[in-house]
Amino acid sequence: MGQQKRTRFPVNKTNPGKVGTFIALPSDARHYVYHPKMSPAKLYTYAILIDLFNENKGYAFPSQESLAFYINVSPSTIGTHIKDLKEVGLLFNPQRNQYIPLQPLSQEDFFEDFPEAKRAYIERMELRDSRQRGATKRLQEYQEKGITL
Repeated sequence: MGQQKRTRFPVNKTNPGKVGTFIALPSDARHYVYHPKMSPAKLYTYAILIDLFNENKGYAFPSQESLAFYINVSPSTIGTHIKDLKEVGLLFNPQRNQYIPLQPLSQEDFFEDFPEAKRAYIERMELRDSRQRGATKRLQEYQEKGITL
């Protein structure tokens, strides 16, 4: 059996609730992936903890087993995610299975606190720029030869 045809719409960034439920991830969290201990998967763990945050209690309280299930990883992997999220300041963990996701630092403040992340960011930006220059040069060479893409 094939997939059912469903009407799907683009995400509405200004009113995401209009189309369904969303997990909030602060835009300022994007630069955290340049920290040597961070990864997009760890930011997803952070986003899940934001989603599970109970404003009445003041924390999220899933078990590591539940978090592992939500993210489809092992509980030991979740343990590493939590440890690293705490280390970079995205998570406060006052008691076992109590998690308080913290507001991320601005890029400027984050790079001031974690210069190794700034170095990784700059290296990645230079690599991106180098690849773009190479692609532009190849395109110009193709055009000079009359090759169309």
